Amino acid sequence: MKKFLKKTKQSIMLCLMLFMMKVQLVSAAVGFNEAQAKEDIKRLLNPISNVLLFVALPLTGASIGLAYIAWNGKDEEEKESMPFTKVVKKHIIAFVLFGLSGAMLKWFSIS
Repeated sequence: MKKFLKKTKQSIMLCLMLFMMKVQLVSAAVGFNEAQAKEDIKRLLNPISNVLLFVALPLTGASIGLAYIAWNGKDEEEKESMPFTKVVKKHIIAFVLFGLSGAMLKWFSIS
């Protein structure tokens, strides 16, 4: 059985070597297609920017509402140390940074 496996292994290796000798390498000139790359990026980013534009404002409103509920549950000392206007300011900054990124993609015609 060992001789059979050894002969089978050798014959497979011989066939592979002969096959590899017959295979000719074909080199293709590969270049960068800038127009196709721009189109691919546009196709990738367009749905993302649409979702960002659609979801940003309602998500910001919901997060401000939840923050108000959480802020209302705090005692007076905590309310004085962190006024609600500071909380709202943080949410609006997050909206501008993340929510309007979809609009920026549209404005700069990236997507």
